[in-house]
Amino acid sequence: MGNEHLTEPKHPEAPIPGLCCGQGCANCIYITYAHELIEYYQKKHSDGGHREKILKEIESQVEDANVRLFVISEVKATWREMDRRKS
Repeated sequence: MGNEHLTEPKHPEAPIPGLCCGQGCANCIYITYAHELIEYYQKKHSDGGHREKILKEIESQVEDANVRLFVISEVKATWREMDRRKS
């Protein structure tokens, strides 16, 4: 009776290829996507074993190598900040 509002988190949809300008914008659609992935996996897997999955998804979804490296570096910076806050 009390669990009807609890729903399985919805996996974020990757941006449509070609929408990214490739300029490494601070508000890059792939950065937004990566942050949505982080949030999704945190909700789904509280054990913390989700980082490798996130990196693999980014590698498979972000076609441009330079943008991919930019997004991965931003994700790793986010994780460092999260880890710093935990300690």
